[in-house]
Amino acid sequence: MKERFQDIAEEWFLTEPLLFAVYCSHRLVEVNPKDSVVTTVLRSGKGRIEYNPSVVAALERASLEEFLRMEMIRILLKHPYQRQPKPTRKDVCYWASDLVLQDAYTPKVRLFRKDDFAGTAFPGYAAAFEEYYRCLMPLSEACSGFNDEHGGSGDTPSENSEQEEERGKGNEQMRQRAERAADLWGEDQMMQETIDRLIDVAEQSQSWGSLKGRMRELIMASTQAKVDCSKILNGFRGSVLSSKRVLTRMRPSRRYGFDYMGSRHQFATRLLVAVDVSGSVPSESLRQFFGIVNRFFKYGIDKIDVLQFDNDIKGEPISLKRAMKEIRVAGRGGTDYQKVFDFACDDGAYD
Repeated sequence: MKERFQDIAEEWFLTEPLLFAVYCSHRLVEVNPKDSVVTTVLRSGKGRIEYNPSVVAALERASLEEFLRMEMIRILLKHPYQRQPKPTRKDVCYWASDLVLQDAYTPKVRLFRKDDFAGTAFPGYAAAFEEYYRCLMPLSEACSGFNDEHGGSGDTPSENSEQEEERGKGNEQMRQRAERAADLWGEDQMMQETIDRLIDVAEQSQSWGSLKGRMRELIMASTQAKVDCSKILNGFRGSVLSSKRVLTRMRPSRRYGFDYMGSRHQFATRLLVAVDVSGSVPSESLRQFFGIVNRFFKYGIDKIDVLQFDNDIKGEPISLKRAMKEIRVAGRGGTDYQKVFDFACDDGAYD
């Protein structure tokens, strides 16, 4: 069975150098044909590409190559190794990954499509992995809740409840299939670095093969480093000169030692944090934003002014001197960042 994959890889060596490099970076593993865990054609993660020989044997070469191509692109986007949302639902991650693939590529094989998720409201544009995840999360929770409620009640259902139960079983089967397909997924920094190096080589040598346009942009975007707000804030705090000098016995004087009190400097930083409260920002993201603001106090910041804005500034800045348990959010309109910069420049008092 491995010879079929080897035949495809040898052809890719000449025509798809990037896909070939990704294929060689993983170990091809055959699972037990009697094992029902791998119900999809392929699944990847933990440096492996797993396949069920009984499923692969029924495929024509063109279909097998397309499934393998989709899995290599999924790895290039680092869905199995990065951007695992919290809380992590692997079934929802796999659904979101399939939708991202279809936005930037027209697959010749059957993947999960938006039509499979009736009643789910999707954005009217090609959304990011995390956006699709948020849209699909309620569906997975509904599947789990249905099974918990009707899993063994023993009651005789009505005709309507029979239809709901049949639909619930279909949703649950779809959820289980996606969950098994993403079973190997998890954060892996080493694999992220490995894939980034392969992408860098492809970009420098322009050896992208058939990957063009939107898909190429997505793959390149996945290599961009994420911003660590904690490191940036620490660096910013260290660059601000202090105007508060406090004497202390815990530190010796540089000139006279412990005979005289030493001194330490407290930071007197005026920090303005502007939070986007426009309608395009989900409530969960707002909770994360304000959670980050609360953590600022752990880094030695005495006071923070928090400004809310959408297409205009909403009210006056809120001055915080300690972490807050509850903050009322205003706005939820459009988005205009210029008003925030104008406010900061006109005030002139913020660091």
